[in-house]
Amino acid sequence: MTSPTAATTHIAPPTASRLPEVDLLRALACLGVLLIHISGFYWAQPVKDPSLGHLLTFALVNEAVRYALFAFMFISGLLLTVRRTRFHAPTFLRKRAQTVLVPYLAWVVIYFAVNAYHNPLPLLQLGKALHGSLPHLKLVLSWLLFGTWPHLYFINMLFQMYVLYALLHRPLSWLLADRRRALAFMLTVFALYPLWVYYRFVPYRFPTHHLPGVLLWLAKNPNRLALEWLPSFACGLCCGAYYREFLAWVGRNRRLVWITTLGALTLTTSIAAAPWFTASLVNELQNYGWPRSYLHALFRLVYAVGFTCLALLVATETLARLGDLQPRWLRLTHRFAAVSFGVYLVHPLLLEFFRHWRPLGITHGFSYGLYRHSAYLYLLVITVAVTGLSYLFVSGVKACSARWKVAAWLYPVLFGR
Repeated sequence: MTSPTAATTHIAPPTASRLPEVDLLRALACLGVLLIHISGFYWAQPVKDPSLGHLLTFALVNEAVRYALFAFMFISGLLLTVRRTRFHAPTFLRKRAQTVLVPYLAWVVIYFAVNAYHNPLPLLQLGKALHGSLPHLKLVLSWLLFGTWPHLYFINMLFQMYVLYALLHRPLSWLLADRRRALAFMLTVFALYPLWVYYRFVPYRFPTHHLPGVLLWLAKNPNRLALEWLPSFACGLCCGAYYREFLAWVGRNRRLVWITTLGALTLTTSIAAAPWFTASLVNELQNYGWPRSYLHALFRLVYAVGFTCLALLVATETLARLGDLQPRWLRLTHRFAAVSFGVYLVHPLLLEFFRHWRPLGITHGFSYGLYRHSAYLYLLVITVAVTGLSYLFVSGVKACSARWKVAAWLYPVLFGR
């Protein structure tokens, strides 16, 4: 382990064309998302290995990769300020519409088709909406706004955050222009987050208190609005504005960040595993109770902040040690990072394939048999398979776009320009 002083001397100034350490963090975040969804299979099983070690391992894996969405939003904010370019709101929003909004809408349609293939109900609902049924029109509007598959909400959230950034660019620029103002801004956002988390639990803690319709919807759908991810985006903005100082601070306080990160991970894992010892029904298992459920969200944020900071520092130091060397793992990581947005969009299709195709399915097929034989082996094999196939699909379409006009048109529609 290098000393804090040595660590800071290896930090190269950021440039607009090259931030390879951010590529490593992006690849790690993408892998984390896949692991969240794949390890979640364990929690859905009615029969499990009752051993404490097995339970804690899967709880630890699922909690340890919860940095992923925080890291994605952190990177989005960081890249906006680390690359100091002139800001023009219409140009900025047009570019983000091409890179985020167009693929989002394309995949809303694709996942609607997947839903309709397995269940005729979405088509019936769409038909009623086209015939003027108000409740079904609202449902179709919710599909357009928040996606037709659970993971699409985050793409919508990302575009919301870009719109918010464009609207507030002037005051944000003023805040970030001074180091003390930037720090105060970031600390204020983090200080307000516990209040937001508490508000999310109001309808469940006080069911007799009738909130107005919009406020009730807001409390019950926190992930659908930018407020949920504002701390990670604000952290990225501030760290990008003072990138070298940020990495130097993490290097000087490495031990403190490590202790905080591991402590928060231990607490989140304990809270996640606790209900399994007392729950009698499967549908009770995610009911952590109060105040554990409140603390769980706060500890997850602390863990995600610490892990992201450490990952970026370790990536920076690793690249500094490699110098001009480009080992095969590093080249593969950069290529994976380049298509990570597409991998995020595609991978649920492969998971759905594993669930529904009988030879591979999670009920009777290979996936279930592998899980029953060894849940750890299942986790490894399915993760490698889904990650590899997602990467091959997206990179294959990208490669074809250089040769065929159809692919050249299709790629930016599906995965952005």
